[in-house]
Amino acid sequence: MAHDIAGFRHGQGEMLRRALGSKYSFQLLDQLEVVFMEGALKNGVEEEVARTIF
Repeated sequence: MAHDIAGFRHGQGEMLRRALGSKYSFQLLDQLEVVFMEGALKNGVEEEVARTIF
């Protein structure tokens, strides 16, 4: 989903998957959220929808 919505590359998607599975990865999730939001907005996804998905 991150690839289709925000244009994540395979490595970024894997980082997101790992970060979501770790209870200690808040900083990484914050960084990935910024990248996700930028990509989603660039791809025409409304901000509210992108935030809900993330």
